[in-house]
Amino acid sequence: MESCPMFDLVKTNNLSPEILGTEMGKLARELFILRPEQVNISVYGSFKHVTNKYELQIAFLKGIFNLTEKSMLEQDPFRVGNSTGIKFVEEFAKTPYSYTAKISLFNEKESIEVVTYKNDIGKILISEINGFHFNISENNPTILVRNKNSCKFLAFITSLCSDYEINIIKIQSSSQKINNIMVIELDKLPSFKVIERINNNPYVYKTIIIN
Repeated sequence: MESCPMFDLVKTNNLSPEILGTEMGKLARELFILRPEQVNISVYGSFKHVTNKYELQIAFLKGIFNLTEKSMLEQDPFRVGNSTGIKFVEEFAKTPYSYTAKISLFNEKESIEVVTYKNDIGKILISEINGFHFNISENNPTILVRNKNSCKFLAFITSLCSDYEINIIKIQSSSQKINNIMVIELDKLPSFKVIERINNNPYVYKTIIIN
């Protein structure tokens, strides 16, 4: 069984842009199933004012590929595994938050585009996946699920939460039949058993919990 990553929304106001980039890269990568062969990173707002753009690019790649400082020194970071193409773009469009990044990951079988940002109180959140815009609560745990049948998974998650006495506060869905995104806000953090049952559901591609 694949584990379900959980991201704690810690305050990041005092962290450097490079650390923000690494954390944003990690968050986007956890929604991708296989290893990316192409990575496109677009940065907005205050990211454009970072003096050392090379270090910023390295920071994003560290998060996306789960690389350590040592492993980054041992290989060319822009040819990770000698198979990944990297594109880094500074965008001038205005965004609601000062630190915003759009991370696109591709390979022959799948692709995903994730917009992530640091909000006003210093938490890293996701606002959009594959063009589907949604809001993540800053106060309650949220499950993000990539699934292949929105109706059947909705019936499953509703029944599951009822069985474990978990209240669903809000559900947002992209309503796609094949590669659906469902954002489920709960009143409490689900137990390991609940997470295990979600991961074992045949309609689920990928799940992360944002706490």
